[in-house]
Amino acid sequence: MAQKLEAKGGKKGGVWDDGVHDGIRKIYVGQGQDCIAFVKFEYVDGSEVVVGNEHGKKTLLGTEEFEVDADDYLIYVEAFRDKATEETIVDLKFETYKGKTNKHIETSPGVKFVLHGGKIIGFHGRSSDVLHSLGAYVTFPSTPKLQGKWIKKPSARSVFASAVVGKHIVIFGGEVAMDPQAHVGPGQLIGGTFALDTETLKWERLDKLGEDEETPDIRGWSASTSGTIDGKKGLVMHGGKAQTNGRFDDLFFYGIESA
Repeated sequence: MAQKLEAKGGKKGGVWDDGVHDGIRKIYVGQGQDCIAFVKFEYVDGSEVVVGNEHGKKTLLGTEEFEVDADDYLIYVEAFRDKATEETIVDLKFETYKGKTNKHIETSPGVKFVLHGGKIIGFHGRSSDVLHSLGAYVTFPSTPKLQGKWIKKPSARSVFASAVVGKHIVIFGGEVAMDPQAHVGPGQLIGGTFALDTETLKWERLDKLGEDEETPDIRGWSASTSGTIDGKKGLVMHGGKAQTNGRFDDLFFYGIESA
């Protein structure tokens, strides 16, 4: 269910409302002499593109187009109102989930407000021959299903070693069942080093089972961070609790080829 974020900005002009859609495909921002002259949005509803109306009035000063990729969505709008009257909007910044942004003024040109809180799926506001205010509709996209690359995703676990390495999240080991005496013992521990590519949402196992390589014993509660060794980035892991309830003092490093 969509949530309506209140329009912020000035009170002049007439109210407009583009309603709720599946997503935003393209944004048009028209430049005025000293403010945003108009905005127009193209929305997606299923396989259909819905072209919204122009809100404001087009000028000869040019129009910026910002396209949202098909595998991305809009999550953030940053706007600035005129410092003197706060009745017009002088700059707009749009940002997608994957970090794509439009051209905008880097330094603050006015009184700032933001629209965010989920996936933006529609806009509303006020306009005359310029843009006076802007609000949005947001929803919360479902969590993507994570598929394996040549294995399924790691089993549910906690207290694992982890690090962010480039576009990857790398994890090792952890606890899959808690000790009945509430961590007096180690619980049921597990091994395995996995990397999630955050662009493709594919899991890969880094410790190749069956190959001749040194693999850490199963453990949990290890100290971990990202690091660079011999020019390669990866997960650095030290120590941890053993299945015997003993402690390790070893150091392991798993490099990521594409990091």
